Amino acid sequence: MHRQSAVSTLPGILAVGEGVLAPGHLGELTKYVRFELVDAILEETGTVERRRRILPSRVGIYFVLALGLFPQLGYAKVWNKLVAGLTGLPVVTPSEKALRDLRRRLGAAPLKALFEVVAGPLAQPRTPGARYRQWRTVAFDGCSSIKVPDGERNYAWLGRVRHRLGITGYPTLRLMSLVETGTRGLLGAAFGPKRHGENHYARKLLHLLGDDSLVLADRGFDDGKFLLRPTTPAFLSRRHPSQTPASPTKPGEPTLIDRAYAVLRSEPGRRWGPRELAQAVNADNVHSYAVLLARWARNGLIHKPHTGVYMLLDEAAPAASPPTPPPLAPGTPQLQGTLAVLRSAPDYSWTPHEVASALGTANVNSLNAQMAKWARRGLIYQTRRGAYAAHSPDSPEQQPLTDLDAP
Repeated sequence: MHRQSAVSTLPGILAVGEGVLAPGHLGELTKYVRFELVDAILEETGTVERRRRILPSRVGIYFVLALGLFPQLGYAKVWNKLVAGLTGLPVVTPSEKALRDLRRRLGAAPLKALFEVVAGPLAQPRTPGARYRQWRTVAFDGCSSIKVPDGERNYAWLGRVRHRLGITGYPTLRLMSLVETGTRGLLGAAFGPKRHGENHYARKLLHLLGDDSLVLADRGFDDGKFLLRPTTPAFLSRRHPSQTPASPTKPGEPTLIDRAYAVLRSEPGRRWGPRELAQAVNADNVHSYAVLLARWARNGLIHKPHTGVYMLLDEAAPAASPPTPPPLAPGTPQLQGTLAVLRSAPDYSWTPHEVASALGTANVNSLNAQMAKWARRGLIYQTRRGAYAAHSPDSPEQQPLTDLDAP
């Protein structure tokens, strides 16, 4: 749709749009969010009005920005701020419902696109406090006390916050921002439910960091998911006095994965835990090294038989498919059916999910808890975490089924 480009100039003040576009401005701040930029964003996101309205989309963008400048005021008073300096120009006085409908018609897409355009570093090379040597200094800053309107849609997304005295009156969200330290220029932001920690949202902003970035990170941001990224910028982080800083690998020295391979090959067939491997390779941060091991296992570099255990890929036996269980008569008790399934393949370690499939049981969690109880009573035994097998007929640990209900 054709956009009006003509402007009206108020004496000694500012230039605004003509006609119904006149309230669409931010005063002196309009030079940072120009009319041409807003119109281009509306065209790109497909939110330009199809017909000329009393409240055009451009006016809606500036109205929402003004709501952020005056968060303590209602819709009508914020509108009065926009039209206060338009003396002599014909301006409308919309109702709060009309302003609400305008905001809903715009949606979040144009505001998100506008933020992505204007957010960015502001410092010049010689701006005081913006650089350290060759790096541009940035920092993460979070807030978890932002309240949103009380509504079922917000509760479904953000959940209910419980305190000692009950549920809070308003749902809250967590906001994480990445800022330039010298100018406090906003580089990016992410927000969502409070059930996710600050690191969860900070990881969504790591793509905004360049090779010339130096992150001034507080304690808590020094975990492996930040520091072990392949394209991580420089980090300067606070640490506890008991922590030992990790020493970087020098050129010519074996990498962390090479050192892990050497340790795993030193004892073929052994299954290593994260702490054992970290001590064997002289890793300072066991938690960060455990994150690395899990990532290598996901990428297929090493084998993870089950939780917290690692070994070489060539030593890992291929996963065996579950044997075909025997047919069971309808109405067979759960214990007798489980024993029949386990005894059909004595050398195989059965998982509760496989046993439930053989028994036709839909509640796998209940069967899992029951099999753990039977293992504690010695009726079956646990071969590994989450897998079971039946005792051999000559095993002294096997108890008669008639004693199951005995006290």
